Amino acid sequence: MKIVDLHSITAYPLEEKDKNVFFETREFKTRITELGEGGKIPQCDMTSHVIFVVIKGEAELTVNEETKTIREGEAMITEPARLSLYSERGVRIMGIQIHLQNEREIRHGCCNELVTGLLIFISHTHTGP
Repeated sequence: MKIVDLHSITAYPLEEKDKNVFFETREFKTRITELGEGGKIPQCDMTSHVIFVVIKGEAELTVNEETKTIREGEAMITEPARLSLYSERGVRIMGIQIHLQNEREIRHGCCNELVTGLLIFISHTHTGP
């Protein structure tokens, strides 16, 4: 078991994003990203399922041309997609990439239990209104 304080993990600039990974297995990778005012993550094509959890602040998240605002204590879950993120006032966010290894795992919904567990975790740590 590993317990992490999501508020105290050091967040490095996007140019050093690999340093922001604080837990990684074959199945998933978890990182902290912090953007200052006007900060953004440029558009990228993700080949994995992604969960973003806002720890502090808010951001505009675009998934395949659809933009939504996510706020502190909220999460966004998506299948592989084209993603980008912008924060007017700054945001601290946890990103989880879920890697499916093969077509069989996709057909059998291998990440359902992982996603359910993460959603339970998120709902118990929500501190927003």
